[in-house]
Formats: sequence, structure tokens, C-alpha cells
Amino acid sequence: MNDLNLSAMRLRFASYNILHGKCADKDMSGIAKNITENEIDIVGIQEIDRGTLRSEGRDVLKALSEATGYKHYIFFKTISFDGGDYGIGVLSRYPIIADAELILDSEGGESRALGYAQIDVNGKAVSFFVTHLSFDSPTARKKQMAQIAKTLKNYDDFVLSGDFNTSDFSIYDAISGCATLNKRESPAVTFPEGNLSIDNIVYSDNAWSFGGINVVTDSYSDHYMIWGEAVRKSYNDLI
Repeated sequence: MNDLNLSAMRLRFASYNILHGKCADKDMSGIAKNITENEIDIVGIQEIDRGTLRSEGRDVLKALSEATGYKHYIFFKTISFDGGDYGIGVLSRYPIIADAELILDSEGGESRALGYAQIDVNGKAVSFFVTHLSFDSPTARKKQMAQIAKTLKNYDDFVLSGDFNTSDFSIYDAISGCATLNKRESPAVTFPEGNLSIDNIVYSDNAWSFGGINVVTDSYSDHYMIWGEAVRKSYNDLI
């Protein structure tokens, strides 16, 4: 599936809010199947438990890594919760060679973050981000997107996956030079309980070209996994 050469690469990216495995009865096999059967290369994951009582002390991202066979992952803690940690993460077929976390302005509510993973895809660097914005405060989301936009200005190319907790597509206007996989012209529902289009993949339009959105409705979560296949337009600037 992957087409790698000196000028381009083809990858499949996904965003997946897994509700800490609750809807899967803590069994990662169904969640893993959605990732592996769709041949996802890199996935941003929201709502991960690590060592919490409700998840019976398990490291959920590690369990998902084992279930998929994807050896490379990174967890970003957002809060301490129920005797352990809770947050977001990245799971990848390819090695993660650098990472960073930015804690976002959450106006005194639940702490939110932007996680960064630099991924080595056969010698080429991919800048991948994951986030999960506040759900109860539009003003907090606006501030968080401003922080994210400021960070992304430092990258010539990026892919950002997230549960943005809003169907208002104007939120993405804060990020200059970006396009979205889930589009305002034809929004795909990703949170069926509220018929909402809140999950998305945002990318630098100058660097990546995505095909259409794919929505996995048998998602073992209260969110649907979304994914898209992308071609990196050029790596000549890195050669």
C-alpha cells in the first residue's frame, strides 16, 4: 500500500476516540481490527487510560500496541485520574524518533494538550500531532486552537488528528494554510449520539494531498474512527 520514493510517500492516517476501551469491554481486539484491517499507518488516539482503576490498572495504549502489532507509540498525559493517568496518544507502524507535549489553556477546566510525534518513515520525517479540545467551553476551544495554530506555524508540513469537540468548522480557520479531511461542505458524522461532526484530520495543504474521508461505524467506541489516505506532495526540500 505504501508508495515511497525520493519525491513522494503514501500513508494512511486516522483519528480515533476510543473512550478508554469502555464500549469494547476493555478488549482491544475490535479496536485493533479497525486499525489493522484498514491498513492505517499512523493514528492519533483520544481518551486513553494508563493505570486507572476503571481500566483495571492497564496501560490501554500499550495493550492496543500489542493487539495491533504496531510497536511504536507515545502517550501524552493530560490529567491524573482514578489512581492513574488519562490522556491522548499516537500509535504508529513506523518509529517515533522525537516527541513533545504542549499543555493547552483550559480555563480552569479539564486539562487539554497537543501531542507531537516526529515519525521516521523509511528515512523521511513526518510531523504528526494529536489533540482533544475542551467540550464545555467555546472560548476555551478558541484559545486552544490559537495555541495549536501558533505551534504549527513552526512546521513546513504537518498532519493533526483530533476530537475537536465542535461541529463548527470555522474553528479550523485559525490554522493558516490548512485543509481538513472532514469538510464543512459535506460533514461526516463522527459522534453518532449527537449526530455531530467533531472528529477530524487537519493537514498542511501545501505538503499533503488527501483522498476522501472514510468512516468506520463499527467502531467499538462512542465515536467513529475516521481515516484518509494521503500523498506527501514533495520531499525535495528535505533531500
